[in-house]
Amino acid sequence: MLSWSGPRTVVLAGLCVLAALSLHPFPPVERACELLFVPARWARELLRPWGWLAAGEVRAALDAAAAAFETERAQARALLAAQIESALPADPALRAGRSFLVAEVLERDPTDPDLLRVRFPPGAGVEADMPVVLGEAYVGRVRAVDDRRAGEGLVELVTDAGLRVGAVVLDGAPEPAALVVGGLVDPRARRGQALLLGARHESRPVVGGAVVVREIGDGPRAARRAAADGFRLGELRVLAERGRPVLGVEAPLEFRHGLSLVAIVGGPELATAGPLLADDAYEDARWTAARVALAGDSSPRRRTRHLSFPRASRVEDGAAVAVGARFVGRVLQAADGRAVAAWLGDPALAFRAAALVEGAGEPLHLGRLISIGLAADGAVLLEWTAREDRAGVAPRPAGRARIATSSGDRGVPAGLWVGTCDLPAGPGRHILRVVPAEDAAGLLRARVRLAPEPHPEAGP
Repeated sequence: MLSWSGPRTVVLAGLCVLAALSLHPFPPVERACELLFVPARWARELLRPWGWLAAGEVRAALDAAAAAFETERAQARALLAAQIESALPADPALRAGRSFLVAEVLERDPTDPDLLRVRFPPGAGVEADMPVVLGEAYVGRVRAVDDRRAGEGLVELVTDAGLRVGAVVLDGAPEPAALVVGGLVDPRARRGQALLLGARHESRPVVGGAVVVREIGDGPRAARRAAADGFRLGELRVLAERGRPVLGVEAPLEFRHGLSLVAIVGGPELATAGPLLADDAYEDARWTAARVALAGDSSPRRRTRHLSFPRASRVEDGAAVAVGARFVGRVLQAADGRAVAAWLGDPALAFRAAALVEGAGEPLHLGRLISIGLAADGAVLLEWTAREDRAGVAPRPAGRARIATSSGDRGVPAGLWVGTCDLPAGPGRHILRVVPAEDAAGLLRARVRLAPEPHPEAGP
């Protein structure tokens, strides 16, 4: 006779309940289970130091990262140099008579998505109205140079409704048609098509062709803007809205996925930044040593740690945490020599990245990656939304790739190694299984990125 009593029955019933919850989560029960396991989790954290003393794996991993630092730093700088070169136009005609200053994107302006905050060497000669490009594509122009933060400025993207760029359509006719480009085409007119720049005031009827910058006007401001003449805005598209034609320009850039590096265009007076960026990711003065303590959150789904470092350190929210040349996470909250950081695999972590795909000539800017957890084999799961192929742009490469941080997030420098993965083909949402460059599970110590010191040229 089958008996339904005893410990086996309790275990079986518990497994059935857990299986049901996995299919249909019930928040009160999930919270109760989480609280039930809090004591065990904290006990495990409190016993971590004894594990460090008993096992040498963690220290061996730290020693390995230190030994590989010089090699990995050289590889990262080579990747960054390739990114910088790809930010410059390849066409000799576009380089002739111009100077280019490669600037690092720090962040999108929190109050206006059409504004980028960028960093460049202080005293480089950057002025308002200087064009900003990426490769041979037009990005926008410098709106202002920050008086309070030397070496920083705001770039107004061509997607801004208030920006007006003089342009012409190269459609094979003897005389190019003149346009004014700026802002975006109304989504109702696009009807699901890719993001299109707005265009208007054509000098004659047009049906298609390449759109390039051709600024008009007199004076110093117009002269600075004219340095962008010849750079590509995209391909002309003619749509229909309620029986009337609507002009749009399909840009070669995907502005929604963010930008990493851009180039400011000027004349001979514009100073260049040298082979790398103004802010070196590996300059020792921009890092502080930190001790890794207990978990920062009791939930088993989180991967957070408490950090401690000198109280006078300029550590800000969002700062990168690294071991050698390897990226392991970001600071969530920092104050008075202490911080809580999210490791790779924690759902609160997001950062921008670039990929070096095997066999590809240039690095690929991936945009924003969002950490969503760990796989059973220890791989880090990162959510990536791949951009659609743009007009006039080579298809995105796929294959085995090395992932590194990229510019675009304040506090995270470009050139820290994240790990390796197989990069999938095709646009849309993908889950990347990344083998991390550094397993942060049992870290004893790490380095935290410092905010830049106030520059003496900066105002109050």
